[in-house]
Amino acid sequence: MKSNKYLGYKAFALLALVALVSSHSAFAGSISNCTGGSGDYSDAPSSYGVACHDTNRWQQLGNSDASLFGDSISTNDNNNVGWTSESAPNTVDSGDNGVSWATSTDGITWSNFNQSNDLVQGEFVKFQVDVQRSAEGNHKYDEYKLWLDWFGNDTFNETDVVMNGSWMKNEDSDGVEFTGTLTSNFYNNDLQAFNSPDEFGSFFSNAIQVPINSILGELWMRARVICENSLNTSSVQLLATGYYHQGEVEDYALNVVNKVSEPGTAILFSTVLLGLMLRRKKHA
Repeated sequence: MKSNKYLGYKAFALLALVALVSSHSAFAGSISNCTGGSGDYSDAPSSYGVACHDTNRWQQLGNSDASLFGDSISTNDNNNVGWTSESAPNTVDSGDNGVSWATSTDGITWSNFNQSNDLVQGEFVKFQVDVQRSAEGNHKYDEYKLWLDWFGNDTFNETDVVMNGSWMKNEDSDGVEFTGTLTSNFYNNDLQAFNSPDEFGSFFSNAIQVPINSILGELWMRARVICENSLNTSSVQLLATGYYHQGEVEDYALNVVNKVSEPGTAILFSTVLLGLMLRRKKHA
C-alpha cells in the first residue's frame, strides 16, 4: 500500500498539470488548430500556409481601441481596432495595422512610415512593428517576427526573416527595466518582478536593401506576435505557420517596382553618346 505522503505528492503533481494545461487552453468555441472557429487568421494565398491565434488578451500587433487588460475572445473583438475575429483563413480583415515601412533611395534620406510605399529593386526599406500588450501576464516576453518572400517562392521559411525581436514584460519599449511597485495582479511570477506599465511599443528594423533580383509586383509579408508561454508549449521558435493560442498574425501584399534611371543621368548619357558619334563622323 502506498503511503499518504506518496499519494499527496501524486495529487499535487496532477493538480499542477491541470493548472498548466488550463492556463494555455483555448476559449470555448475558439480555434485550436487553424481548421475553423472564431479567431485571427492569416490572409496570404493558401500556398503560404495558414497561421492562426485564439486571442489578443495579452498582446497584439498595432493599436487597440483600449487597454488589453480585461479583453478576451468575444464578439467585441470585431470592434477592437487592430484585431479582427474571423471564421476562416484568407479573408482580409480590417485589423492589419501593426506593420508599416519607410523607403529610401540611398539609405540616408527616408520617406514617412506607411503601408503604401512601393519597394524599389536595389533601394532600401525599413520596417516598423507596433505592439500593444497587457500590463498583466505571467510570461517573460512577447516576441514579434516578420517574413518576406523576396523571390516569389509562395512560402515563408526562416531564410525569409527580415525582423525578429522580443519585448521583456518588466521593461518599457526602450528596454529600461521597471523598478516600481504595482498591485498584485501585475506581479510576474516567471520574472519574480512587477511588469512594466508600458503597454505600447514601436520597434524598428535595420535598413534592408531590396534584392536587385526581387520579384516585381505583389510581394507577400507575414508578421506575428506571440506570448513566450504559448511559444514554449508548442515549439522552440516562432514559426510562420500553425496555431498559437495568444497573439496575432497579419499579412501584407507589398508592391515592388523597377528602379528608374534619373532623367538627368539619361540625358547626360545621351549627350555624351551623341558627341562621340559626331566626333567619329568628323574624323571619317
